[in-house]
Amino acid sequence: MKNRTVFGAKMLGSIILTFILIILLGMFHIEWLQPYEGAIGLLLSSLLMYRLWEKKANWSISLRQRKGFTFLSYGGLVAGVVIGVGIAGIIATGTITVGTGLGGDWTRLFIPLVGFFLVAVSEEAFFRGYLFGLAQAEIGMKGAILVNIIVFSLIHLTGPQALDQPIAIIIVGQLNTILITLVLIGFRLRTGGLWMPIGFHWIWNFIQSSVFGFINGGKATESIWQVAYPSHSIWNGGMYGLEASILITPLMVVLLLFFRTKMFSQYVTPSKTLTV
Repeated sequence: MKNRTVFGAKMLGSIILTFILIILLGMFHIEWLQPYEGAIGLLLSSLLMYRLWEKKANWSISLRQRKGFTFLSYGGLVAGVVIGVGIAGIIATGTITVGTGLGGDWTRLFIPLVGFFLVAVSEEAFFRGYLFGLAQAEIGMKGAILVNIIVFSLIHLTGPQALDQPIAIIIVGQLNTILITLVLIGFRLRTGGLWMPIGFHWIWNFIQSSVFGFINGGKATESIWQVAYPSHSIWNGGMYGLEASILITPLMVVLLLFFRTKMFSQYVTPSKTLTV
């Protein structure tokens, strides 16, 4: 009971600290910083809470990781393949059409590329780094997985128009968010660090938003191509986003089954995972 209380207090403290940091960042009124204030607040909160309360603990956030770039590349490659297959399937159903967006002006993709990287680093540092490590230490592995699923899923329901959808789209979106959470946790456990989840998260968001123009978090962005929805359904995910497409569900299940193997076990040893 004591461990659960400690965990709850620290999790609540990290959330409060995140909001305080976001408010402080907003006081600077820096225009280019505004879209990323939430991500920066989340990242700083994770690092500060760990430094203040967990520095002497026997777990780490795992941002420091040998072969980090290799795992980042693996994560990005897996995301590219999965999202490519998923989008091809959605196009084949005829529930979206793809038109021209930015066309050949790829230079305007640099800022979102960096922005999505920052978002991926901050969210993975908090959810699969600080929150998962803290929960695993205080309430065990099963509790850590359950907490990660609940918190990450609820966060995705706070996006604009996330609940303003047919119930079927919301259900599929939450199911896929749970599966994606399990995939990201699996990457962290198999590789011993955060860089494969970061790579997957980064490229997933970038391709769906800045390459194809799918709704992401209830928001549309500039993209190379632009999808249009003749109607909103569980095939295309509607305004919830690509994560609410029923075609993503079996892909995530296959990914979970595939990464139950020990294909990365040669990298996952205590001597090869650094401690921060």
